[in-house]
Amino acid sequence: MADKKPLYSTCVAILGFVCFAVGATAIGVPMWGYFDTPNGGPSAEKGYFGPWRTCKQLLYHRERCGKDDSRFRVSVVVWIAGLVAAAGVAILGVFCVLSVLQLAMLSSKEKVVMKYSIVLTTKLALGLLAALLAIAAAGLFALQTDDKVNSGFQITRGPAFYIQIL
Repeated sequence: MADKKPLYSTCVAILGFVCFAVGATAIGVPMWGYFDTPNGGPSAEKGYFGPWRTCKQLLYHRERCGKDDSRFRVSVVVWIAGLVAAAGVAILGVFCVLSVLQLAMLSSKEKVVMKYSIVLTTKLALGLLAALLAIAAAGLFALQTDDKVNSGFQITRGPAFYIQIL
């Protein structure tokens, strides 16, 4: 029975590190959504956007990124969603540090920096908070993609949005 506790804690730590890597990837990938003009024509624009950047795709696989390079405007809610997602990933980083401390305590059978019960309770709270922040970030971003009044642009969700949900 004593062997299952370190194995379980190790699996939880690995899962925490995987979630941290996936969350950091979602924040770093700028393709949270795509915008496109459905009618085409000479004023047609196409590109992608995220919390930190908006890029317009040009001819010959070129792109121009910047705030005023496209008629498409990202809502402030998208930026807030990025901040919420970044806060969730930062909390997962603390979760990972506490997981290492917990594994050190399990292997040495002594207190390392903090009491074992405090580390365990803090990890539980941080894990729950990080999950709630990830859900909140996805929900806030969905407000932009579900907004039908977007000056003539059709918006679809991109891969980083689905990575954030994962």
